[in-house]
Amino acid sequence: MVNMKVAQWDFTLEEAHFSGLRRYTNELYNYTSPKMDIERYFYKGCNLQSLTNYKSGDVTHLTTQSLAIIGLLKRIKNSVMTVEDLTQKHWYTTKENIAAKWFLNEPILDAFDKYIAISEYTRTDLLESYKKIADEDVTTIHLGTDKRLFYPRNKEESRKKFNLDQDKIYILVVSSDFPWKNLKIPNELSSLYEIINVGYGRGKLGYVKDEDMPYLYSACDVFLAPSKAEGFCLPAAEAMSCGLPVVASDATALPEIVGSGGLLVNPDDVKDWQWGIEEILSNPLPWSMRAEEQASMYSWEKCARETINVYKEFE
Repeated sequence: MVNMKVAQWDFTLEEAHFSGLRRYTNELYNYTSPKMDIERYFYKGCNLQSLTNYKSGDVTHLTTQSLAIIGLLKRIKNSVMTVEDLTQKHWYTTKENIAAKWFLNEPILDAFDKYIAISEYTRTDLLESYKKIADEDVTTIHLGTDKRLFYPRNKEESRKKFNLDQDKIYILVVSSDFPWKNLKIPNELSSLYEIINVGYGRGKLGYVKDEDMPYLYSACDVFLAPSKAEGFCLPAAEAMSCGLPVVASDATALPEIVGSGGLLVNPDDVKDWQWGIEEILSNPLPWSMRAEEQASMYSWEKCARETINVYKEFE
């Protein structure tokens, strides 16, 4: 056990539902706490309660760039910040900027000691956007998939679970509806294919529990990742872990994460998307095998181990 006390700060609420960020913070704590003295804290917002409840350790890890604001409230010694992406910087409207308090986060984003980027794309974007951050202070650590949960299930049984037709082709999308998520593409494809979108409780299936997602991935034929802005795209990695091949935008972190587990297309060309879908449907088994192989690169154990190595730089 590493002789060091670490405070991990979580932006999400304790009762929050599934999200990529929540998955990361949960798994990071689960896999680091047996090896180190970890205390987990939940951020309560930019107010007096945050000041009075602030806790630090030998190392303090802010698990998202949206927690940079804590640096305005208190000087943090031996600080680590995880940067998922800089979507706020590149895509937010003025109204969204104010609502998310990004205007308070951004001026201090370059004031921390060490950074974890969840993809090489995010690492490059961070260094290019904030020139004061030194190259040697940013470590790329990919997110993981839980192989105990996300693995291929029987397709016929999985379809029965969701009352899906055994003879139809189903294309899955797991996405919010922010503009950069590019949902115009699945909307346009819906005249050609049966599109299932379960992002944030939308669509005919409504909210799907974490433990049911592997069955949904296994029930479908192709996963679409149409977004123009992703720091990693955890649903794509989890889909591949279940043997579901991906057709993804050739944009931001998606080429890096999808790799050989799917096909990359022009995010704005619906004919390109149709070509990618048909290419996978024409010979699905090899694509399914490639998807699983690509997903094997991502594990929470590896993510935790590499994160602990960043902590140990302060010893």
